[in-house]
Amino acid sequence: MHKDAESWEMTLAECGLLAYSIVEEAPDGHVSVTITASVSMEPNASNEQSEEAALEILSGCEISSVWWADDGYGLALNSLYDDCTITVYDGTEWYDLDEERDAESVQLDQEFGEIFWEGYPEIYLYNFLDEAVGGELANVFLKHASPGVCLRRVYDTEKCKMHLPQRVENSFHELWNNATPAWSIRSRN
Repeated sequence: MHKDAESWEMTLAECGLLAYSIVEEAPDGHVSVTITASVSMEPNASNEQSEEAALEILSGCEISSVWWADDGYGLALNSLYDDCTITVYDGTEWYDLDEERDAESVQLDQEFGEIFWEGYPEIYLYNFLDEAVGGELANVFLKHASPGVCLRRVYDTEKCKMHLPQRVENSFHELWNNATPAWSIRSRN
């Protein structure tokens, strides 16, 4: 499901995040979404608003790779299939969120916002990683990953078979489940 910039703006407004976000569409159709919030990188950390936002934003979006934001204070989720990159970025230390907010975006957040944020939005990266790659891998990434590595979704059938365990029932091996994608940690380059 390829969303254009306007669709992404409406999704962010429903999450109450449009006023804290920048949505840009390149001439080739690639959409870059940057969400600026107070970001927590703690493993297993969560709150209801962040969990709802992750579910709404990543719903129907097939994430292909995940890496740390360039400055290390956020997360970039890339989708080859949906032709978009979503960056959840902690810019609260140097970015005056109140000063930069566009009045129209604030109005759309208030009109369509289904998620109420008390003060600045507080986003837990665990929620976004859990939604994209699952809780176990989310914790590993948050605890141990460096900016030089990324998570990549494995699409090749033979490679998936190597990464996904086969279940044994009644002495017969079942085929790997494509509904549960395999991920590998690789060099970002």
